Amino acid sequence: RAYCRVTRSDSGETSLNVNRILKADFQADWATGDQTISLNRLEDSSALSKLERGTLYDTYCWIRDEALQWSCYAQGAGANCATYPKPNYQSQVYVDTAFGGTPPSTVRTPTIPAGGKMLHVRTPDRTPPMVIFVEAESTEETSMTVTLQLDEPGTA
Repeated sequence: RAYCRVTRSDSGETSLNVNRILKADFQADWATGDQTISLNRLEDSSALSKLERGTLYDTYCWIRDEALQWSCYAQGAGANCATYPKPNYQSQVYVDTAFGGTPPSTVRTPTIPAGGKMLHVRTPDRTPPMVIFVEAESTEETSMTVTLQLDEPGTA
């Protein structure tokens, strides 16, 4: 199972504790092929606002393999076998290590995972800016100055 959480890139956070990632409750189970986790809020709660458009976010992911271990011991002429949970998971170091591959790469070498931190992922801004007329004035006979304002950062 994979768990992820985002934080704004300008928040000053350089690490997210695994417990904060789990609290966000964005997760995906792997069966086969690629899995997608859609992160639309800081936590999976409809009470929270959605991510802001055109904003940089850092994404932190942590993974856990919920494996089972078979264990048998002798009992009389046969054996008694049972399964026990044997979780296998990445450490906090993995969470704090920047992803070093090119998606969808998963490892830097056959034995080193690529890391769970993806920096500066920008949400798209598909809303056109609104231009606000502020004033127009003329101080000369052959020219005028028009002052406009955008409702979001940009270039007019």
